[in-house]
Amino acid sequence: MVQPLMETTFTEPELHILVVTPNEGEFEKINATLGYAGQYVCHWRSRLGGVDKLAASGDYHLVLLQYHWHYKNSQMLLHRLGNEANALPVVVFTEFLERDLDQHIISSGADDYFALETVSQEQLDRTLRYAVIRHGHEQRLSRLAYYDSLCGVANRQLFADRLQHAISLHKRNYSRFALLYIDLDHFKRVNDQYGHAAGDETLAACANVLRDCLRESDSLARLAGDEFVVLADSIDSEQGLAALATKIIASLNKPLVLSNGSVQVGCSVGIAVFPDVGDEAELLMRRADNALYQAKARGGGTYVFYQANTQASAKRDELTQVDILRAVKREEICVRYQPRVDLATGRIVAVEALMRWSHPARGMLSPTAFFELAESNGLLPTLSYWVLKEAIGQWAQFNQELDQRIGLAVNVTGPMLREVKLVDRLRQAVHESNLSNLAGLELEVCQSDWLKYASCLAGLGLALQPLAVHFSMDNVGQGFLPMGDLNQDLVKTVVISRDLIGEAEESPAAARTVQAIAAVGSVMGKTTIAQGVENLQQMRQLESYGCTCVQGYFTSSPLTLAELRTRLLQQKMGRLTMLS
Repeated sequence: MVQPLMETTFTEPELHILVVTPNEGEFEKINATLGYAGQYVCHWRSRLGGVDKLAASGDYHLVLLQYHWHYKNSQMLLHRLGNEANALPVVVFTEFLERDLDQHIISSGADDYFALETVSQEQLDRTLRYAVIRHGHEQRLSRLAYYDSLCGVANRQLFADRLQHAISLHKRNYSRFALLYIDLDHFKRVNDQYGHAAGDETLAACANVLRDCLRESDSLARLAGDEFVVLADSIDSEQGLAALATKIIASLNKPLVLSNGSVQVGCSVGIAVFPDVGDEAELLMRRADNALYQAKARGGGTYVFYQANTQASAKRDELTQVDILRAVKREEICVRYQPRVDLATGRIVAVEALMRWSHPARGMLSPTAFFELAESNGLLPTLSYWVLKEAIGQWAQFNQELDQRIGLAVNVTGPMLREVKLVDRLRQAVHESNLSNLAGLELEVCQSDWLKYASCLAGLGLALQPLAVHFSMDNVGQGFLPMGDLNQDLVKTVVISRDLIGEAEESPAAARTVQAIAAVGSVMGKTTIAQGVENLQQMRQLESYGCTCVQGYFTSSPLTLAELRTRLLQQKMGRLTMLS
């Protein structure tokens, strides 16, 4: 088994290359070209058959394929190699340079292309190593996208794929499977008494215990927080499921040995059987969730099978205050990032953190679906502080990983501006993220709140100076323009109202207002951002007005953390310009 090549090891270790060409002379030529570096071991394969199996053997770092056979055969092989679970990078070569072939080959799945007649030793070396390193980056990003980094099990996204696959398979075979929702009963006590580090260690230990309870055919995932789910495949009876649930409960009720002692958590289990109580993914997940909360209502430490048409289940279909509290606990409240693109360079220079609710039954909800409910029940600060903490932590992480300095904008509500807690939370974020300050972070305050809480903002600005936090005025253009407030050093960015941007396409008066805001912002040395940009005409118009950046679905929809990482990595490598 070859060892993966890390980005920092350009002079080590050896790269094992599978060279696929029917011509031994071509192989010898490549071997000689690479031989000068003394860091390559080339292996010759003279036919296409069996290449995919060799590539999956773990003995090679890269496949170097001559595009010499019939094009259809080469395309089929490229497609198969790209679909392997642990796909290797594939670089394609031809003897002579062929016009437009590079685009065709890359679109077929290759990582890169060169012609032997034009490539130098240094270029070939760089091409192969870059392909391996880039592929390693993409694999790590894929791992981050589909697996829980703490527990090493599938995350919600990968589990959703597996669940959909199981539904399709069992529908064809007329067979049954089950979902077991698992919630730790006393996990909060561990966090409160021993701290989050012990909590993380507890979750990882619980994942290991659950793995030991399952068969090879079963799938385990961590949904969020202290909730796990098991997809129990090919069940024979409810008695078998009951035995599995009992085993899980008994195993998690035993003390868990941690690095600094032991803890005991216990768990509750809710069970939904396919197709007995549902044959669609969302319905099954919702009903397993309902059963879990019936188990919790019985005091925990037990399991419950979902029973259709129960009063308790019917009540769970309503969106309530309890749903929001549970959503926070389960990490269903999530952050999406919408890029802000510099009109001069076409590059992502900042992102806005947007709150979303990944509801298990209703899908992805924007704040408009639950804002009033959260506000009326006093839960809006809880949600806002959670998003602030989560966004800063993820922002610090991807900036460090990619060695970039992308700005972050986070919305704060008016009442938060008068709370000492806001400063405390930001100081805590600096400590938890191992940062010296929060340079690049902007707290977005809407124009109406800026006027209402002006006295609070002045003191808050002084308190946040050591953290290098700035403010942006959001939703500018609704009402009169607060020139005095805009001229404060406290304001770094002016965000023009999306409604005004929309009106500017049809209304000359609105267009003049946008142009005036951009001009005032420029004179005062502010960055001006136009929100809600949905088409090229809007973007070009805003560019002519002097706006600095644009944000909207024309340049990018809100992205998951994994999607944003991929975009930023592509930008770093020079493979992405948002305005191209």
